[in-house]
Amino acid sequence: AAIDILREALKDPTDDVRLLAYSMLEQKEKSLAERARNLKSALERANDMDSILLRRRLAQVWWEMAYLGLAQGGLRLYYLNNARTLLLELTDRRAQHNDWRLLGRVELALGNLSAAEAAFAAALESGAPAEIILPYQAEVAFMQRDYQRVRYCLATCPRNQVHPANRQLMEAWL
Repeated sequence: AAIDILREALKDPTDDVRLLAYSMLEQKEKSLAERARNLKSALERANDMDSILLRRRLAQVWWEMAYLGLAQGGLRLYYLNNARTLLLELTDRRAQHNDWRLLGRVELALGNLSAAEAAFAAALESGAPAEIILPYQAEVAFMQRDYQRVRYCLATCPRNQVHPANRQLMEAWL
């Protein structure tokens, strides 16, 4: 939400507001880029067990860069594809349900709907809570224009455990 507010502030007629918003966005981007560099450097020196955790963290940083809109165009695709590569390696070796969930989100952002669908299904099979995964499955179904499946996914989601951000969406569809 803060990134959206800062992006809106870039349109403000007051120079000071625009400059402050630009500075804050740039600071966030630099911070994430520095964290990615540090993780890549640590990954080069890491043993096999440590590399799993470092890959997971690096994939999350690259996803965050793309998700927050700090990277646009080709750079956004670069970050998403790098995150995808790392997550595919993790899911082949020592997958946790969060790896599958993040892979599904990356695939969704890349427009790979069938791969996203498979990743979200694997997340559920790996023990991810349904209330976290079902809204993503509903999003995939929506993009596939399978509106009955959208309703099914949202209706199957446990109502008492749903994230507040999804509550209005569920009410609108059901």
